[in-house]
Amino acid sequence: VLFDFFYSKNGIYLSREIRQTVFTLVDELQKVTEDTKTNEIKISNAKFKKLKSLRDKAITQTRNHIGLRDINLPTEQLELIDKIK
Repeated sequence: VLFDFFYSKNGIYLSREIRQTVFTLVDELQKVTEDTKTNEIKISNAKFKKLKSLRDKAITQTRNHIGLRDINLPTEQLELIDKIK
């Protein structure tokens, strides 16, 4: 289901670099959620850091790829992210 969008007529083009990172992230998310029967899951700090690192890498690669290196998240969103750490 997570990959359906990429292969649909509405999918988006991803460079090989971004595709590898995004698909690795999706694979990791699927592993974490595959045995979950509820909307809540518990993961270790190490797994969280790995997922967050992959997410950050995908964002950075995408920004660099489309020329948006200088765009930053609004301050309110950064504060929410800091609370998660």
